[in-house]
Amino acid sequence: MYVYERKAVVKAILNTFLFLALPFSFLIGQTSGWHSQNSGTTRGLNGIYFINDSTGWVVGNAGTILYTSNQGNLWTHQNGNTSRNLSGIDFVTDLVGWAVGDNGTIIMTTNKGITWESQTLGSSANLNAVDFQNDSIGWVCGDNGAVFSTVDGGNSWMSVGFGTSYEMEDLHFFDDQNGFVVGGNMFLNTTDGGMTWDHLGPIAEDTYHLSIQFLSPSFGWVVGSYGDLFSGYTGVIAQWQSPGGYFDYVGGSSFSLNSVCFITTLKGWIVGDNGSILSTTDGGSNWETQVSGTERDLQDIVFINDTTGWAIGNNGTILSTKSGGLVAIEDKLSSISMHPESFVLHGNYPNPFNPSTTIRYELFKPANVLLIIFDLLGNEIKTLVQSRQNAGEYNWVWDGTNGENMPVSSGVYIYQLSVDQHIESKKMLLVR
Repeated sequence: MYVYERKAVVKAILNTFLFLALPFSFLIGQTSGWHSQNSGTTRGLNGIYFINDSTGWVVGNAGTILYTSNQGNLWTHQNGNTSRNLSGIDFVTDLVGWAVGDNGTIIMTTNKGITWESQTLGSSANLNAVDFQNDSIGWVCGDNGAVFSTVDGGNSWMSVGFGTSYEMEDLHFFDDQNGFVVGGNMFLNTTDGGMTWDHLGPIAEDTYHLSIQFLSPSFGWVVGSYGDLFSGYTGVIAQWQSPGGYFDYVGGSSFSLNSVCFITTLKGWIVGDNGSILSTTDGGSNWETQVSGTERDLQDIVFINDTTGWAIGNNGTILSTKSGGLVAIEDKLSSISMHPESFVLHGNYPNPFNPSTTIRYELFKPANVLLIIFDLLGNEIKTLVQSRQNAGEYNWVWDGTNGENMPVSSGVYIYQLSVDQHIESKKMLLVR
């Protein structure tokens, strides 16, 4: 009786396996992951801001300003009356906003960017970021320790810097008194609108902080790079908690990380060089690599809810997602791309299997390799490989357990091999 029942179970699972071999678009909707949008430019894009789920702006090199009112399906060029590189942008309503850039450039609009007017800073410092609380109170930061504030919408600016030669890369304020600024090997806090600044730390040597986001005055994130010109740069992720001044480096990347965006204390994204996109759903305890589809450096990222976001970068790159960057299983399979000049992924053996199976692949050149097991709902079960590997043949055994080394149930699973930016996936059947 037991043998008959077991054969019946195996037959049922095999039938399910064959059914699932049909196109997944038959079963589940598409349009997951990250998708490229047409920016209409090849200039470098440096900053992005969305005021709602439809309306947003992008700024970039040579005075580039792009505007959309339909989620980026169409981007139109605006005239900012400047040829300077623009790095940061912020809006307080769908009408009123500011952009900043090289040589002390500050421009302001009161009509969605139909027209932009120049403001006078009184400094030639290159500006990197801008943050306004309302249509009156705001701050900018930039090179040579430049930090300026205004209380009249930018008609006049006052220096509130702290005497450093570091480039200040980003800043974030919660109200007219409390804020943070980062740059170089510095991370500072003010509780009086920038009149005085306190150094926070400890800061790891050879770090360069590029982006900051705080969800409250006592909890936030900083990302950047670590290393030097000779040894190369890698990405760093740091978390700040107070009281107690707890500053902890909690993660990293093979590439410099340029911008961070959290929408809750648990869910956030980071972008960086070489098309890097990282995401977390547990407050940064674990970071997952998302497939951007580009190897261009990404400079900024914004999300307006837990699914809808945009990332921008070099050569006019604009990416969008409506799935939080996650790729549904059917899209992973439909986007399979064989690249024989780079790698070959073989079928696992045995298949079906119990209790373990071997996954074999060949690399024809050194590459960054990621081998992950998924279930049919797209949930990550276990990461088998996450490293840079030399050319050669590799065999990895999956023993039917999850990331906590607990056995998983019988069923169909997906193993996905990512080699640099190329992906291939195959199915396998576990029979307990």
